[in-house]
Amino acid sequence: LYYDINIGTDYNDLKVLIQAINDAPPSQFAATAIQYFDTSSVLNWFCGNTVTMMGDSYNKNYALYHDTTRASQQWVVIPWDYDLSWGRSGDLTKPYPSSLLNDGFAYTYPPLSGPSSVLKDRWMATPQLKEMFRLRLKLVLDSLFTEARYHTKIDSLKTLIENEVDRDNYKWGTIQDFYEH
Repeated sequence: LYYDINIGTDYNDLKVLIQAINDAPPSQFAATAIQYFDTSSVLNWFCGNTVTMMGDSYNKNYALYHDTTRASQQWVVIPWDYDLSWGRSGDLTKPYPSSLLNDGFAYTYPPLSGPSSVLKDRWMATPQLKEMFRLRLKLVLDSLFTEARYHTKIDSLKTLIENEVDRDNYKWGTIQDFYEH
C-alpha cells in the first residue's frame, strides 16, 4: 500500500504466500513454512531480534524477497531499521527521563517480544520449528554473540566513530552519553 511495485505487476505471489501461511493446518505448518521460506533467513531474523532485544520488527522493518530462481524456499526475510534495539526504549518526543536516553536502557525485553506476527506466532507454536530456532539461537550465543567477541568489536567501532560523534551537532545526548552507552 505504501510503496510502488518495483518488479512485476501485482502481488499475486505474496498473496499465495500469505494464504499458505494463514491456511496451513497446525500439523502441516512446518512443512509449509519450510517449503516457502528460506529457513536460514527466518531463523537468523528471529535470532538477530532476540540478541539485539529488537521487538519492533515483526510487523514492519523487514522486507520479503521472492527469489524466483529457487525451486523451494524462495522467500527470504531481510531485516532493517535496528536503531531502537539493544534494550533501548523511550520516546524521542518526551524529555528525560522518558526520552530515548533514559535510565531504563537495559536488556529488559523477553525473547521474541514485540508485536504479534502470524509467521512468528505459528513458527514458535510448532515444536519442530521452535526447536530449530532454539538450536540456531544456542549456536549464535555460544559462538557468535559472545562477550569477548563483542567487547572487542564495540571498542573498535567506538574508536572508529568517536571523533565524528563528538563533532555531530545533531546527536542525541552528549559525548559522555555516547561513552556511557
